Amino acid sequence: GVAARLPLPAAVAGRIAAPLASSPACAFSSPHRSLHTVLRPRIGVAVCPRSPLATVNLGESSVVSLKVLPVSALSKIRAMSTATAVAGASPEGAKQGENEGTIESVETQEETTGWERVIGWWLVGCSAIVVVILSIGGVTRLTGSGLSMVKWKPHGTMLPMTKEEWESEFEDYKKHPEYIYKRQYEDFGMDDFKFIYFMEWFHRMAGRSVGVAFMLPLAFFAAKGVIPRSIYGRLAFLGVVGSSQGLVGWWMVRSGLNSEMPKRGEDGEGEEWQYNTQFAAVSPYRLAFHLSTAITLQLVLLTTGLAMLDRGRLLTRSPALQGRLTWLWRYGHAAASFGGLAAFSGGFVAGNRAGLCCNDWPLMDGQVVPEGIWEDRLGWKNFFENQITVQFDHRSLAYLMLGFTAATWNAARTLPLPPRVRTALNAVLLCCAGQVTMGVMTLWFHVPIEIAAPHQLGSVVTLSAFVWFLHTIRMVVPGAKFIPIPPVK
Repeated sequence: GVAARLPLPAAVAGRIAAPLASSPACAFSSPHRSLHTVLRPRIGVAVCPRSPLATVNLGESSVVSLKVLPVSALSKIRAMSTATAVAGASPEGAKQGENEGTIESVETQEETTGWERVIGWWLVGCSAIVVVILSIGGVTRLTGSGLSMVKWKPHGTMLPMTKEEWESEFEDYKKHPEYIYKRQYEDFGMDDFKFIYFMEWFHRMAGRSVGVAFMLPLAFFAAKGVIPRSIYGRLAFLGVVGSSQGLVGWWMVRSGLNSEMPKRGEDGEGEEWQYNTQFAAVSPYRLAFHLSTAITLQLVLLTTGLAMLDRGRLLTRSPALQGRLTWLWRYGHAAASFGGLAAFSGGFVAGNRAGLCCNDWPLMDGQVVPEGIWEDRLGWKNFFENQITVQFDHRSLAYLMLGFTAATWNAARTLPLPPRVRTALNAVLLCCAGQVTMGVMTLWFHVPIEIAAPHQLGSVVTLSAFVWFLHTIRMVVPGAKFIPIPPVK
């Protein structure tokens, strides 16, 4: 914590307080409105304008939200100062500085410009659009619609309008494996084809919409010259990877359009995943890649947007508390990492239709480690093509995510954290618990769309909650301290 004694003359304190009091850059987000603080990574001065000679003591459980001013503002204050403003400038202050412990956690926050906030909200909005597209993609996969369009054009295409156009598309579809090996035995007619065709068409067009929502504002901001240099690299990454998503999606679809029946055997001509899906699905490797790149785009958009909107960081002067915050940071990142791996493995669960086997819980086929979890003929492919192994891995990663999330929450339970950190952490815990619950229900009810689609959407929402939480616990350089501001000679 912090107890600062500031022996500033009242006249000097008044001159310092006047411009600061009217500046939103040093407004408090706590009840302690009388205290203004100027920070930079290793220099700071606390000024109490209403009582410049008093000791500022905020109590043991106080957590204050401060905002960072530019170094230029610090220089102006230094120029006006005629005395040393530092805890410990007097014998009483020195003694007080040795026993610092009243403010155990400080949240510093740097002022953002108006354009930075606009850019931040734009990126967060694009992130939300990607979440919607991911949700549409999940429904498209669960309805078996992904292979209905056997052609791809970068600029997109209109829906068939006439009976002849629909019949032409249907005839093309009949030449490919999903119809040959599956649909023709299901009393599948034109009305059924129109539904799955529309789902895939809508998913593709929705994907193009996020490109428009990203590129047009980007061109405007670039023309205005208001894009911060610090995010040039991220915007370039988003533009390149986002533009390639349509091509990646078609690359994935192409893997399910091979009409030749492969031979299964030790010569490796046939792929296990093709038999898992009766030759009516895409490669799980390509599906997982397509899903992962889409989620990566969404998370980078969200992370960059939050960086523009909120530059808050946690600061503590207590070595003990610094250690506890470090463990909180480690637990949080471990939980988020396992959440990301669980989402990635979900692509292989979907690609192998592994959710249709071992539909009991908490056991798998009545066992902790089920039979058939390893087949010698598959080797390393067990982890990606063996339905039982794929589901076992997905369950295990979900358990690890939930366990480390609980450990993170427990580590934060007794820390005097800012309210926004606790709100984000509670959201993470709620999302993780809900996601695991929906996963269990998806198994129990044999992957119904009504539960499986929210389960896939829940993975993206959970990862977004992790990004929010990890953003709120970013820390100032460990060991940062307030040091004296030299008086003007």
